[in-house]
Amino acid sequence: MRQRVWERHRAWLEVDYPDGARMSESELPACYKALFLMASHLWGENCLGLYLPVQDVTVPNMGDLIASIRWAAKNGTPLPFLHEPEEEKA
Repeated sequence: MRQRVWERHRAWLEVDYPDGARMSESELPACYKALFLMASHLWGENCLGLYLPVQDVTVPNMGDLIASIRWAAKNGTPLPFLHEPEEEKA
């Protein structure tokens, strides 16, 4: 069923970060926060989900964008790139 939905979709929208390819891993969480802020304004009931091509991750639409991301994280979608790097303890 899920595969059929992806195969039948007719449109998509891309939100990209201009310097994304040159960013270090430590900068990714801040980058994704900015991208998700833009995407949240476009998110709605007609949106199938969020695809993150660099990580090859798909987050299905479970309602609200942030709730969908949280749902995906709790249900086995690997999203470690969204976490702020922990500061080393002295």
